Amino acid sequence: MNFIIVIAIIAVIAMFIFWTGFRSWVIRQLNSIERAFIAVMPAVTTWLRNALRVVGRIIGIYSMILGIVSLFALVLIIIALLINAPGFTAFAFVLAISMVMLAWLPAGIILRVFRVNSAVIPKAMKTFIAWVAFVGFLGLTMPDVLTFKSLLGVALIGFIMLGVTSSINVLDKIIFPFVLLMCLTIAWKYFFPEDFRSTTRYVVSWSKRANTAKDRGAINNEMNAATTYGVILRDINILYKDTASLAEEKHPLLRGTIIKFVSHKQEVCVIDGQGFVQIQLSKANGSFVKGEKRWIEAEFVQIATPREIVPEDDSLLPSNQNQQPSVTQTSMVKDSIFTKGVYQINVNGKTPFNIVIVSTQGVECHRYSLQSPTWNYQILIPGRSPIQAGPTAALPYLTNPVFRLASAQGDTVTLTVT
Repeated sequence: MNFIIVIAIIAVIAMFIFWTGFRSWVIRQLNSIERAFIAVMPAVTTWLRNALRVVGRIIGIYSMILGIVSLFALVLIIIALLINAPGFTAFAFVLAISMVMLAWLPAGIILRVFRVNSAVIPKAMKTFIAWVAFVGFLGLTMPDVLTFKSLLGVALIGFIMLGVTSSINVLDKIIFPFVLLMCLTIAWKYFFPEDFRSTTRYVVSWSKRANTAKDRGAINNEMNAATTYGVILRDINILYKDTASLAEEKHPLLRGTIIKFVSHKQEVCVIDGQGFVQIQLSKANGSFVKGEKRWIEAEFVQIATPREIVPEDDSLLPSNQNQQPSVTQTSMVKDSIFTKGVYQINVNGKTPFNIVIVSTQGVECHRYSLQSPTWNYQILIPGRSPIQAGPTAALPYLTNPVFRLASAQGDTVTLTVT
């Protein structure tokens, strides 16, 4: 049944479009109905006409107000983008969006009451307002990014997205997480400024380090790409000044001689089935700069890169050099115990041992005496100044005497322990 009704409606529409007689008959019937309605109920017809006239006037005035508000909002946004002051940009966008929403509110309520729209503000308008608000948020937080060229680029991307067949919810999937991240970053910068500064500096330092590493690699690559060397494969006696006359020049080059190609971009010159390349010879100081240029048979030269001629040597780097730490060898001085008795000690320099006195008078009283014919020696007690020996030299009282003897000229010292 529904299918028949649809077919009938389509047939009537087709007849109304393509059949002039049918269209004229329908118009005549409608005019007759209108005249009959006016003749039967003239008061109702007059009221309807006046009501429609008032509604039309209200709609016209409201449309004009809505257009003026939209135009003012657009001008305000353009001025804010041109001035590009963060505070004014935020104020202008908030004011423009608020004015447009307030101007639309009466129409939205009426359309919602008559169920033309499911919401006071339709989804398309919400999406448009969200994009405008995002642009204003960028102008507030990142005014340097919000330029005329960037706005044109965003507009072009939007036009490209119109042709994308797959549905992508950019506001929910991209814009909202991005705005949330920006808000968290702003809060971090405001509440923890030092932490934000140090973290930013640390991240930037890693970026600088990566950029420097790439620049260093670029220097190495550019160096290898700039110059092409060659090695002579056999002993040669003849070179050529030019390829026009092939004038020979006696110039011996031994096997293994290093030469430089004038330009690796220069094609091999073929003459009578023989290929020639232009080379540059080194000067007496070994440099190729402004060296003589000659031509040679191409097969006599083997191509070599700069690093194959001058290889890298990491052992020259200070970090890779074997640095032998200086080890100070300290010899341990042994102790020699002297008990009760008389001892002759030859002193030449310092005694290679510590003299430790252990008598039989008990631990608290170790008695000893020192003498020599010339008194040409010193007594070295750890932690004390050297004592010059002599008949009247006073030896300090030590519970456990430990000392060494020293003599620059040499002496024989008699040690008596009681």
